[in-house]
Formats: sequence, C-alpha cells, structure tokens
Amino acid sequence: ASWRDTQTARVWSTNYRLICESASHGLVSFDYGCITEFYPDLDSWSLTLGFDGGCMPLRLTGPAAPAISLWVATAINSNTWMHDPRLVRLLD
Repeated sequence: ASWRDTQTARVWSTNYRLICESASHGLVSFDYGCITEFYPDLDSWSLTLGFDGGCMPLRLTGPAAPAISLWVATAINSNTWMHDPRLVRLLD
C-alpha cells in the first residue's frame, strides 16, 4: 500500500482548520473538529490525519510538518498536547 496523489501543497493553519492549496485540487479545508486520528512523526517530518465523514486520510511531509503537528495538536488537544510523548521533542 502507498499514498496516492502525492503533490506539493501550501498549507495554512487557522484557529478552526487546515487549508491546503495544490495545483490539481485548489483550496481544500480540513476542520480540526473532524479529525479522528492524529499521527505525528517528527523524525520523518510527517503528519498523518484521519477524519470522520468519509474524508480520505491526509499525510503532510516536509520541513514544516513538525510545526503543523504542533498547531494541529494545540487545536485538537488544547493544553494537553505537551503530554503527548510523540511531541515531547518540541518542548526542548
């Protein structure tokens, strides 16, 4: 199994959603309230998100992935994100 539709995208983080812009899909919005799975991998600079409502999973990779992981973690876990062992390196 592998990820499909790999492409370069710009990503914005707001206080309600992630917005991704790619050449083939334009602007696509991912509401934080719809996130059901959160898998940051800081070592490989990636973040994988699962959603309810039939939306396909999203994987973001690259140098910005740790920062995006932090923004998403604070949006979905408020002040408890710092207790997530997958994100402890961000506290250093």
